[in-house]
Amino acid sequence: MAEHTDHHLDDRMDDRMDERLRTHAARWREDLPEVAPFSPRAPRRAGVVAAAAAAAVLVVVGAGVVLRSGTDRADAPPADRTSPSPAPRVVPWADLPPTHPTLPTTPAPACGPGDVAAGRPRTEGAAGTEYLTVDLRLTGDAPCWVSQDPAVTFLSAGEPLDLRVTKNQPDATPGTRVLVDGSHPATLTIGWAVSHSCPAVDNDEIRVTLGPNDVPLSLPGFGLSSCNPGEERSLPFVSPLQSAASPGAGSTSPWREVEVAGDLDLAAGVDEDVTFDVTLTSRVDLPLAACPDYVMTAGSHGGTYGLNCADVPYQDDAGDAYLPADTPVTFQMRVDGFDRAAAGKVVWRLDVRGTTALHGQLTVGDVELGTVTGTVTVVGGPAGTPDRVVTAGRVTATGPSGTDQSAIGPDGTYTLHLPPGAYDLEATPLAPLRGIVCPDRVGVTGGATVTADITCSID
Repeated sequence: MAEHTDHHLDDRMDDRMDERLRTHAARWREDLPEVAPFSPRAPRRAGVVAAAAAAAVLVVVGAGVVLRSGTDRADAPPADRTSPSPAPRVVPWADLPPTHPTLPTTPAPACGPGDVAAGRPRTEGAAGTEYLTVDLRLTGDAPCWVSQDPAVTFLSAGEPLDLRVTKNQPDATPGTRVLVDGSHPATLTIGWAVSHSCPAVDNDEIRVTLGPNDVPLSLPGFGLSSCNPGEERSLPFVSPLQSAASPGAGSTSPWREVEVAGDLDLAAGVDEDVTFDVTLTSRVDLPLAACPDYVMTAGSHGGTYGLNCADVPYQDDAGDAYLPADTPVTFQMRVDGFDRAAAGKVVWRLDVRGTTALHGQLTVGDVELGTVTGTVTVVGGPAGTPDRVVTAGRVTATGPSGTDQSAIGPDGTYTLHLPPGAYDLEATPLAPLRGIVCPDRVGVTGGATVTADITCSID
């Protein structure tokens, strides 16, 4: 009987527990937020479910990136100006007329101590006068200018000599500025008839002071002077400083910080177009809002054209093209069908004062070039003066292909590669023989080398 009673008690307890669970479940469902109906799916293994969940997260994140990149956000960071586009390419050639733009300029400061230094002096003699020539090279970080007429003092054992230094060009404009940059030194020439000056003095140092900031430089002197009977003291002289990079206003352009490189040794058939590449590398970030022109000649043909800045693949945060600092940018160039007479030197340069030109050889048709080489020598002067080579200057050849030039090397030699024909040669030395023209003539045969030594005679 007791056992039967226990069974009925257990049944009543189960009924009450079931009722409580049902009631609690109803209240729990009422408290849940509304959700979309669930569609039952086939069961999956745990690994598959986890992979799907991860994929869902990646899809959401990816969608967020796309949405952000396609939406203008005020808090989005601006593009980094110094980060170039990811796909550098050759800027295609375009037939553009010149625009003759006004390129931005920056006033160059006056050189201070440490901005310039004297290179190794060179000495030469002519007509009884000895010349000391020295290049003043840039050692500072940026181009700077000096006055054209430096102060020069002759010393002996640290004491000034009683020598008045005169100007070689007394009519030179006073206060003229001479720019010194990384590619163009300022050249100083001092002359003295040291063997025709009495009484004898021992000049062991020349002190040069560059204005306007009194930059001191020390150069070796001319040594012990001497004279012939009856001669008196001769006065030394200084020529105005010269530089190929001397704008009158003493300003410089950021385009002067652009290096030019390329290979212009070309070959083409008659009336054939040829292409080549020119690479520009700027030392600074250089905006292209003002785009320079370039000049290209081949033989007697050529002209000025607009550079294709619009297709440069680098843009700043405003969407404007620019040359990133220390990043080579290559431009394609084209030479339109020149005729056979145009075989000769190809010259390409930016239309910016002081920029470096590229030189090359355009061979048209089956023209075979010949080689002209030789030494430029100076003869004459005071009795007993030995013959000597010209160590600086250029040789110009004029003939069927127009004009071609070669620099005279420090050993006095030059080399030209020319199409066949007869050519007039002119050697034009630099200081101290500046202004002297030494003529010669040569015949050139294709594939052959001819020696043409040029003599500069001084009476």
